[in-house]
Parts: sequence; C-alpha cells; structure tokens
Amino acid sequence: RDQPRSRGLGDVYKRQWRNSVVLLMSLCGCLACTDDQEASVIQKGPQQVRFFMTIALPESNTRTETNAYMSTKFIKGDSVGVFVYQRAEDGTDGEIWLSNVKYTYDGSRWIPEAGGEIVIDENDALNYYAYYPYNEQVKDYKRVPFQPYAEQNVAMNYNCSDFLRTKNNKMAKGANSVQLHFEHAFTLIQLNLNGTEAIDPNTAVTLCGMKTQVMVDLTSDEVTTVEGEAVDI
Repeated sequence: RDQPRSRGLGDVYKRQWRNSVVLLMSLCGCLACTDDQEASVIQKGPQQVRFFMTIALPESNTRTETNAYMSTKFIKGDSVGVFVYQRAEDGTDGEIWLSNVKYTYDGSRWIPEAGGEIVIDENDALNYYAYYPYNEQVKDYKRVPFQPYAEQNVAMNYNCSDFLRTKNNKMAKGANSVQLHFEHAFTLIQLNLNGTEAIDPNTAVTLCGMKTQVMVDLTSDEVTTVEGEAVDI
C-alpha cells in the first residue's frame, strides 16, 4: 500500500496511542444505516453508476485507517464488496444485478473489477449493499462471515479488523450518483494506562477467551456470533 491506514475504529484490533491502548471487539455495536434518500441528477438514457463512500464517525469522507481523533477513512487500495438488486414495487430486493463485486479505491474514485460496472436508465430503481474488507469467498449478502485478527499491534491487522457495512435502498429511479455511508459493526475499546505501564513501550494488553467469529446480515443491523473456539486478543 502507498500509506498506512488510519481508522476510526480501524481495521486492525490492537493499537497503542501514547498512554492508551485501543482495540476493536466484536461486541456488535450495531449502528443503523442512514435512510435518507440521496439527491441525484436524473438523466435520460443509459448512465453508469458512481459510488461516493464515507464512514460514520467513529463508531466522514473516510479509509480504513484510524487517526488520533478516532475517525476512519478509506485510502488508496481499499476494496469493498458490492451487492445490487432491482427494487421491487414494495421496496424489497428483486432480481440480482451484482453479487459481491469488488470495488477498489484509487485515491479519488471507486473502480469496479472487470464486468462490475452498473449501467442504468431513468426507469431503474436499485437497492445497494456493501461491506469492507472485501472477501472473494462471500456468496450471500445476508451471511457475510468475518473474524478480526488476534494480533492487532500490527497496522495492517488492525485496519483489516474493522468490519464496515452499508445499505442504500432509497435512491430515486435513474439516480446514478449513489452515496454509501458505512457503519462500524464492531465496538472500539480504548484502555487508558496509568503508572509505569503508560510509558513502557513493551506494554501489551490482552483480552482472554473472546469469541470473535461473526456472521453479518447486510440487510439489517444483525451481527451474530458464530460458535467456535475462544481466542485471546
């Protein structure tokens, strides 16, 4: 990557800032996604859909890196998985248009993998779902598996342990500028250290016996813990 991530809740799980230790836990801080209908210029004829992706504070234009103010932002090289469905008359998901298509941020735009472009006309109404980090093994947008890294004192691990999800089923027909506002599925834990441990560079914090495997439903706020072996983080 061109630069390290910064993250609000971050991609990795464990991180030390001065005399604080920050880590992400699958405590399922399930935050509701925005339901506001996004404004977009409606044009006649085929138009390619463009995505504008942001991340909620801290739980705004953002990559998966966490800075000292706990804000998260997307950076060059980040990839998300996108599902797109035709919207039925009752607002539910109809025919599938895209299934787990990889979109990668190039520093200014989100670029789809080959064949992943979305072209619509003024009569098309679509529902959009997306998650981060991208996993090519995902087949079902209602069952997205995820497990954070146990070792989060490495920047890459920390960044990739911050699961983000979003949905937008309020776009007007023919709207080709689509806002995806991501929410953090996990809870960030910050531990403030006192005494000599606060200045010792070798100080480490471990949470013992944590079950970290989860299954995420992109259509709701549901994050389900999967039965499995408990690990130390």
